[in-house]
Amino acid sequence: PTVVIASLLWRRWGIAFGFGACLALLVLMVSLLCPAWPQAYLSLFQVAASPLEPARYVTPTFRGFLLAHANFDVGAWLAAASLAGFLILILLRRDNLSLPTIASLSCIVGLPTAPFGWSTDQVVLLLPIIQAMSWMPELTTRQKWMATLALVVIYAYALWIWLARYRDVAFLTVPLMIGLLWGCICWAVVAKRRTKATDSLESASATRC
Repeated sequence: PTVVIASLLWRRWGIAFGFGACLALLVLMVSLLCPAWPQAYLSLFQVAASPLEPARYVTPTFRGFLLAHANFDVGAWLAAASLAGFLILILLRRDNLSLPTIASLSCIVGLPTAPFGWSTDQVVLLLPIIQAMSWMPELTTRQKWMATLALVVIYAYALWIWLARYRDVAFLTVPLMIGLLWGCICWAVVAKRRTKATDSLESASATRC
């Protein structure tokens, strides 16, 4: 929803129309294949256990983790609070944010705060990873190596979870680690751009003198 709202605020009608058209097509296809999908989807918000299995299934979300380890159910309130926070962020800082940045943040924050989810949903983390890689040319050589090594370690950990001792709830840490890496790269790039801007202003002032 945050990407759609941002595209409407910035009058990027093509993005809003494309998203709406894809959503309408998907809803039509799902309705033809499974007419009862609305009830099945809404049922996921009521329990943190998979409705497909009799055994208790701990989802890779904060809700699933808290319910399993603290017997405390946050329901959909965490997701609602995150969405409200995003809307406030877009309204206050929309001049300093881009649509790719909003999309990346939505994936990083949305996955662990969702009321229900699967580890396979984390394929959307490709969006913040691709954006981080697009920033890499602006980093120093040392920063590039550190970022690359961090990404390798993150997915080596994810592969180990998947192959060695599969537990879906353990994948809760993956979006958190990707978010930390994305944030560090973003901070480094912004700091470098500010330094360049400051140097440019100082050079201009010296020329005027």
